[in-house]
Amino acid sequence: MDSNSIVALIMGWQDKIPQGSNILLQDQLKEIPDDKISILSTIQLKNPIVGLALGLVLGSFGADRFYKGNLLLGGIKLTLFVLYLICIAITASVLETKSLDTIIFFGGLSIFFILVLALWSIIDLFLVWKGIKKDNLVKIQNTICSLSDE
Repeated sequence: MDSNSIVALIMGWQDKIPQGSNILLQDQLKEIPDDKISILSTIQLKNPIVGLALGLVLGSFGADRFYKGNLLLGGIKLTLFVLYLICIAITASVLETKSLDTIIFFGGLSIFFILVLALWSIIDLFLVWKGIKKDNLVKIQNTICSLSDE
């Protein structure tokens, strides 16, 4: 593959792969035949900015993890949010009965769930951002390997 094509591909991937992986990809791309370039330019990569935006707006629902492809972690975040809502609903319905033990239990549980979700969502802003870039790099490298084997 000629150097202009390599530079063009890497420039297109620049904001979607980890910093410093350009040199590694350049070496791997030199082995690809020129007729396979079009395949590399059509790789569907996820945008880390979309992951960040989803994390900021819908992170407590697990939308950032679902976008990244971590269905299990996205499902766990969504489940924690549903449990939080259930605890809030139970606390609100028990307020009329003035059952202090139940109010404290479910109120405390709802506070616990929302604190865990808030902390997890803040941490995920960084993890999802970096994780999407790493996943994209792996996807590119796997495609390069499959094209090299042909």
